Parts: sequence; C-alpha cells; structure tokens
Amino acid sequence: MDTESIERLLVKAGLKEWEAMRLVKMAKRKEISVSRMFFVYTWKYYAWSVALLLGLIFSLCSYDLESMIEGVFLWYFVALLSLFFTPFFKNCFISFKIQWALRGK
Repeated sequence: MDTESIERLLVKAGLKEWEAMRLVKMAKRKEISVSRMFFVYTWKYYAWSVALLLGLIFSLCSYDLESMIEGVFLWYFVALLSLFFTPFFKNCFISFKIQWALRGK
C-alpha cells in the first residue's frame, strides 16, 4: 500500500489529515509499520484505561458483596460521565477503530 492510500485510510477512520501525514512520516523514518507507529503514538490511552480498570478492581476487593456491587455501579456511572464529557475516552475508542483499520499495514 502506498502512503497516500494509508493517509486516506487514517483520515477516513477519524484521524486529522496533518496527524495522518505525521504518523506515516514517522513510521517511514523509524522503519516500522504504520500500525505499530500508531500504537506507540497512542499507548497512553491504553495504559490509562488499564490503570482505571485496575484501580476499580483493587479498590473494591476489600468490601463485602453489597458494597462491591454499589461501588461497581458508581464507577460505571463515573466512567460513563467521563466517556461522554471528556475527549480522552473518545480518543481511546477512535484509536481502537484506527488500529482495526490498520491491522497488517
């Protein structure tokens, strides 16, 4: 696949045009695939999501069952609020979409 088609694929998947050009240029310079470069570029979204999940699990382990269920619902409510009102989680889901579009390229 040539660079223009990869850039169009990235833009179509939700990345801005200048970000797509920069990503392809960085992948060429480092001589790695574009999908791997995108993962390096967006690893913070994945790491922060895992940290939030581990925080949920470890903070609720010491409670009894009823308190744990209440805590899970509270965490889900906070996660849904942050999903709809902050760009961080939106970007995380967009990055999953782009990773799916870039698989093997």
